[in-house]
Amino acid sequence: QLRPSADSQAKKPSGKPDAGNPHVRFDEGDGHDRVAVPTLPPPRCVFGREQLGFAARMPDVEGDKGGSPSFFHRKGAEARPQPAPGLAVGKVVGDFRLVALLGQGGMGQVWEAEQVALQRRVAVKFVRPERVTAHQLELFAREARAGGRLSHPGIVSVYGHGTSDDLAWIAMELVGGAWTLKDFLDEATRASELPAGYDRHVARFVAEIAEALAAAHAANVIHRDVKPQNVLITADDHPKVTDFGLARITDEAALSVTGDFAGTYLYMSPEQAMAKRMGLDHRTDVFSLGVVLYELLALRRPFEGDTSAQVAEQIVTKDPPDPRMLRSKIPRDLAVIALHALEKERTKRYATMQEFAADLGRYLAGEPIQATPPTRLDRAVKWVKRNPGKSSAAAIVAVTFTVIALLLVANVRTNRALTNERANLANANTELAATAQREKAAAELAKENEQRADREADAATKKAGEVLRLSALQDLEDLLSNADKLWPAYPENISAYESWIEEARKRVAELPQHRSKRAELRSKALPQSAEERRAERESHPDYLRWVALEGELTKASEAAVAATSDESIRAADEKLVALEEERNRLDARLDERRDWRFPESEREARWWNNQLTKLIAGLEELELGLLAEAAVSAEHGWSVPKRLSFARSMASGFGAGGAYERAWSSVLAAMRSAYPGLELTPELGLLPIGRDPESGLWEFAHLQTGEPAERGADGRLVLEEGTGIVFVLLPGGTFQMGVQKSDPNGPNYDAQAESDEGPVHAVTLTPFFLSKYELTQGQWQRFVGGNPSRYGPHDYETSWNRSGRKMDLLHPVELVSWTTCMEVLARLGLDLPTESQWEYGSRGGTTSAWWTGSAKESLVGAGNVADTFGKKNGGPASWVYEEWLDDGNTVHARVGSYTANAFGLHDVVGNVWEWCRDVYGGYENPVRAGDGEREVEGSSRRVYRGGSFAHAASDARSANRYYDTPEYAVSLLGLRLARTSRLAPTTSPPSDR
Repeated sequence: QLRPSADSQAKKPSGKPDAGNPHVRFDEGDGHDRVAVPTLPPPRCVFGREQLGFAARMPDVEGDKGGSPSFFHRKGAEARPQPAPGLAVGKVVGDFRLVALLGQGGMGQVWEAEQVALQRRVAVKFVRPERVTAHQLELFAREARAGGRLSHPGIVSVYGHGTSDDLAWIAMELVGGAWTLKDFLDEATRASELPAGYDRHVARFVAEIAEALAAAHAANVIHRDVKPQNVLITADDHPKVTDFGLARITDEAALSVTGDFAGTYLYMSPEQAMAKRMGLDHRTDVFSLGVVLYELLALRRPFEGDTSAQVAEQIVTKDPPDPRMLRSKIPRDLAVIALHALEKERTKRYATMQEFAADLGRYLAGEPIQATPPTRLDRAVKWVKRNPGKSSAAAIVAVTFTVIALLLVANVRTNRALTNERANLANANTELAATAQREKAAAELAKENEQRADREADAATKKAGEVLRLSALQDLEDLLSNADKLWPAYPENISAYESWIEEARKRVAELPQHRSKRAELRSKALPQSAEERRAERESHPDYLRWVALEGELTKASEAAVAATSDESIRAADEKLVALEEERNRLDARLDERRDWRFPESEREARWWNNQLTKLIAGLEELELGLLAEAAVSAEHGWSVPKRLSFARSMASGFGAGGAYERAWSSVLAAMRSAYPGLELTPELGLLPIGRDPESGLWEFAHLQTGEPAERGADGRLVLEEGTGIVFVLLPGGTFQMGVQKSDPNGPNYDAQAESDEGPVHAVTLTPFFLSKYELTQGQWQRFVGGNPSRYGPHDYETSWNRSGRKMDLLHPVELVSWTTCMEVLARLGLDLPTESQWEYGSRGGTTSAWWTGSAKESLVGAGNVADTFGKKNGGPASWVYEEWLDDGNTVHARVGSYTANAFGLHDVVGNVWEWCRDVYGGYENPVRAGDGEREVEGSSRRVYRGGSFAHAASDARSANRYYDTPEYAVSLLGLRLARTSRLAPTTSPPSDR
């Protein structure tokens, strides 16, 4: 049976004010709202964003509990700046009545204001009139867009932005009683002594900043100006990061090609100071936050100078002093954490803000931190890298002095021998004996020097090998990064694929020597006791699964003994074998030693063992994944050889005389006849499979996602689990989007219309391809390497469909987030449809509520919604059922199970919700020419359409809209694909199509 969540309650998602919607939402434990789904064994994969709540997980800090004196409280008032021209207390700008000037920076002023419409206090930032330039307004707009993406208790919320009375403004959360971290530092440096527990409070405070910045990075926003001035302190001593005016939004085009030098010198990372804009990533914020932590601990910045050039030179070339040299009471672990964040090479810093925050958490919890202080070798290598001239000169001077000394010694010996020979001819025998003795001593000295040289050469060779191993990690990272960029698998990437494979094979060929070196290191490790081995085994992430397998094996054995029919015996035996194989694999993993401890004399061995283990694991993954001919993975998609093979097949098939080129040539005339006025040309990766006998539109097989669909004797497509995506070429044109309920005789009348579904407006679309069916589990699995769906062959009851058929891979894929869909589709050169494209395709040329008509009873045989069959066959009581309908399925059905609309599109009514590309916004926002994507700013929530098997018929109307965060993923939500065509625009399709 399917059971509803015990704590579920019905309500509309945000943005849908009325309470009649059957969406049921509940908290699944990670802080995200989810649509309630039938309760069955837990899904194997959920794509979702992990919520941050660092402060809630931190150990209590003595003196920092509720009601305690504030460590970061304002101690005194400061002079206020003067209002900018055109701004004054009491002035109304747009919807805001100015109350008090809070402060100003180089570009703007921030005012406390009352938002009249909502009767709430906000902070409003204005561009100072004397600073208004096109560039400053562009920066201001980017700050609004960056802030609008972010929602985190440690980041100042952005409510909106606009222009009123020729004043550009951003409305933000008002942080009551706030002052900046710079204000606190100014007072702390003047104080005679710091309060008790100061360093622990600093660790807690900076950890919260790191958690906030981690949320920004997860939303593709790099702050680039992390400094005390941009951290507000709330009345209860928590940080609020603000001022994203210099932020980089990594999934947007750069603000400008030149002149975009961002940041404050005193807090810049080395890559910022050297103006390396192209390679800048989130680790620049890690460095800047490291400067802030260092300054809070030492009460002095790590890099000082009289000019910006001097500060920049120090950032790039000088290591900061140990903060304990400036304030001896700083805990050693905090000093190590600060210096680790300040590593000049990005790869040596904390890789993410989460790692930075986690190490601070370990310090507060009294646990060992992950960061380690630099060794003498590290310091020497850094000095040589930053002083190549000095190190080379020193080596030359040393060699020169050695040669001169040897020549002088030889000269002295010769002169002495000549003098002795002239003065002591009578004592020749004695002299000869002395000479022999000196020659023996010289030979011994030469031998000793040779041995010393051999030792030094061995040491140099060892260091060189260590440097090469470190560079191998970077090479591996670069290979993985480059592989993720080599999409789609089109002919223009063939040479890049060949070069990548050659380089990857070189790296994998080094595996034996890396394993040998690791084995040599581990031979020096301390032995494990039996108790340590047992504890390590039981702490392994797979241990609980291994324990569960014991019970499953017992049940499987009993089932095999009890089986009577040939089919049941075979099934029981197959399950037993599979369980035994899984247990053997787990046994091997659990027995692998993970914790390697070394004697004090081998302090660096642990670090090198960890680096080599990381390198070996990465190269093994590279060998088995991205280098294997047929491999597919969720992280990287197809292996590079598989992409190369497909790209070569496209090059030959679409080349002159190729099979695909011939197939296109044979039908181009017929296609042009079907689409008058369109200049049709072959589309790379698509194969024509003829016209749909009912819609008259041409359909195409997408070659990269499976075998081309074939038509049966009736002209209809016959689908198999291995069938690839089928696209329909829609002619585009102008159609009426949205609905209204005020005029029954007006366009697109719908008595159930909601406020965000109108007004009705004309949208013109260029021709485009839209998939005939929802993306299937088989198509996703072939390209991603796994099936995330909640309901699939692995977990399904035959009672959930009228025919009692087992579920197969022709069911729609679900439990996929918008973010994951976009990442996967980019590899295919495909996209999600815009809302305009989706509604145009769903309507199929009609103007009624559903393409089937204005009455919901017209849906019989055309859609899969919550109905009588579902209610009787496991559907939970929380669903709203259509008692008049029996569509034969409790959960989603095979794609194509219901009648297609006039465009030949199936399942646009119910089955699963389908993601659209657009950001959610009202219809007052304009749409982009061509594909109709709505241009909305200040939000990151994405739209999905079409209803599902768990919802009422009203949710499946062509104009109905829902939205959620890009990371939202549930078993009711899948996708339909779109592909942009190179065809010219056409006129509107007939409305009675």
